[in-house]
Amino acid sequence: MASSRVKTTFLVISDTHSVELTSDIRTPFRLPTARADVVLLCGDITENGGLENHEAAVAQLVSIDAELKLVIPGNHDVDLDEHYCRRHGIESTLNEQAIKLWKSEETRSKGIVFLDEGVHEFALTNGAHFTIYASPWTPKHGDSAFQYASGDRWNSAEVTESPYLNTSSDSSVIPANIDIIMTHGPPKYVLDGNNSAGCEHLWNAIRRTKPRMHCFGHVHGGYGHHRVLWTNLNADEIDEESGSSHAIAPTTRLNRRLEGGRQVTDGKLDLMPTFVSVGAAKKRGYAELKAGDLGTQGQETLFVNAALTDEGVFTRPPWLIELELEGRETLGEDCSKKRKRHSETVSVLKRRT
Repeated sequence: MASSRVKTTFLVISDTHSVELTSDIRTPFRLPTARADVVLLCGDITENGGLENHEAAVAQLVSIDAELKLVIPGNHDVDLDEHYCRRHGIESTLNEQAIKLWKSEETRSKGIVFLDEGVHEFALTNGAHFTIYASPWTPKHGDSAFQYASGDRWNSAEVTESPYLNTSSDSSVIPANIDIIMTHGPPKYVLDGNNSAGCEHLWNAIRRTKPRMHCFGHVHGGYGHHRVLWTNLNADEIDEESGSSHAIAPTTRLNRRLEGGRQVTDGKLDLMPTFVSVGAAKKRGYAELKAGDLGTQGQETLFVNAALTDEGVFTRPPWLIELELEGRETLGEDCSKKRKRHSETVSVLKRRT
């Protein structure tokens, strides 16, 4: 069946850390927010847990004009991590109350869906359909929630590079054919700060699966966006004017420099970033990327670090990303096969009246 695309907007935010969302025009993230089809909150909802802070976060999400709001926790959301609570002697009832709030029918009825680690599938009232992989886990640094020790949890054992240990589970391995990957932390060397605090194994998983978008936060100094074209082509096989390739192939290490200072490494071409005026974005209340600026799944990935706060204040605007997604009525056989391969949940959420 022929494919049709549906333009769908995502408001991407992360690391809100219990900061109050107000209408103060001096803050780059404020009410009323930009209208979006979907909100992606990539973790660190709170500064250090607390049921009242989770309740405030739910209320904050309700105030954002969007049909669907997808949420994962981060390392600061300590009472959402059962294992962290056990290690530190935190009463199990605190964990249970926080989880119950986020997963309650009342919260879900407001369009808010708390995502467990793994693959989820959603259909929107605009006709768009998308799959998303979600995970709150980040490499161990200090003693926080949702952290893992060294090892590759993102790829299957046959993919993990020697001499690294594979520590994956059924829910942690990122499968192919995913539109969006949503993690709390960044991959290695991509918007992961001056000290490159991202995960190398997560980068390998992104390189393997090539999603339309990978969004995250965690490393506040890495805020921004980055685009890569996936290819192992030689320099003369890449269209220098448009930055596009004539074919897509598996990734290889090329370490080849192209004319104009662009470089192909790890099977990717780092594209020139789309210009986004920070000053204008702060005045407007969001930084925006349109579908026309972005490539297609399997060929190009947009990386977005949406960490919005510093020292208890919103200092950066959220990202408003427009993607062209498959329409539900035109998914055809390929999507049917994909649904059989993965354990997914389909949610069609009605707009509130």
